[in-house]
Amino acid sequence: MKILISGHTGQVARELQLALQGHELLSLDRQAFDLARPASLREIILRERPQLLINAAAHTAVDQAEQERELAFAINAEAPGVMAQACAELGIPLLHYSTDYVFDGSKDAPYVENDAPNPLGVYGASKLAGERAVAASGCDHLILRTSWVYSRHGKNFLLTMQRLLQERDQLRVVADQIGAPTWAGSIAAATAELIAAWQAGNRHWGTYHLSCQGETSWFGFAQAI
Repeated sequence: MKILISGHTGQVARELQLALQGHELLSLDRQAFDLARPASLREIILRERPQLLINAAAHTAVDQAEQERELAFAINAEAPGVMAQACAELGIPLLHYSTDYVFDGSKDAPYVENDAPNPLGVYGASKLAGERAVAASGCDHLILRTSWVYSRHGKNFLLTMQRLLQERDQLRVVADQIGAPTWAGSIAAATAELIAAWQAGNRHWGTYHLSCQGETSWFGFAQAI
């Protein structure tokens, strides 16, 4: 199956290229598929005519998004909407990754899919707008919300802690934020299973939460590292 993947060098995109090797993969980087220019995406999708589109790209710099609201919404909201509309035109499904930041973090138990979103910042608001744009397009879609993604590549908590632990004798890490660290390879493996299920006729479209088991604080994660 021909699969177009956005975010070529991102954490999840890199793992997808390993997990989906049995398919014909077209993994496009920012130069070839620039989500900061949403209007340019439709033509590329219609030209390439994939059988499945996976959007693994995003503006993920949470603090920076506060100063880059327009850019964050272009990448995280407008671009997924354009992609979803193109998928609807082609009659193909879209698999789109979202985030736990669509919630406000006030719940003292794990969030489930029917909990009401309430993002507190620009990043979460832009990702929620992207979810809604995908859902409104009418294309078959899976929206997978994940959390605390880490891998061997890119910018993530694991690599930052490994670097700082080589540079400093002591680190201070917050202990009052609880989440589920999720290995990018696990996201890719689960995605491959979902694609296989879809090909077998098991098509349960909609929004799902996808994270690794367990929970910890950033402090606990740092201790483990």
